[in-house]
Amino acid sequence: MLAVDDDPVNLRVCKAMVEGLGYLYEGASSGRDALEMLIAVQAGVVLLDIMMPSMDGFDVCREIRKMFPGAGPRVIT
Repeated sequence: MLAVDDDPVNLRVCKAMVEGLGYLYEGASSGRDALEMLIAVQAGVVLLDIMMPSMDGFDVCREIRKMFPGAGPRVIT
């Protein structure tokens, strides 16, 4: 799982929860970092913060859809 949030406290909480359930966790502090990491970590789930500086969660989601056409991540609100 890849979590993306500009708040380090939120990333630490998410990491503790995800790893506590036995899943692999990667964290990114910006949308750009997340996009660079996405192929390397092969995340099956991406948890995006919506309100981030420079590239918000909606922008990141659009870029992910361009990277993986047809496979399309599902947005859960």
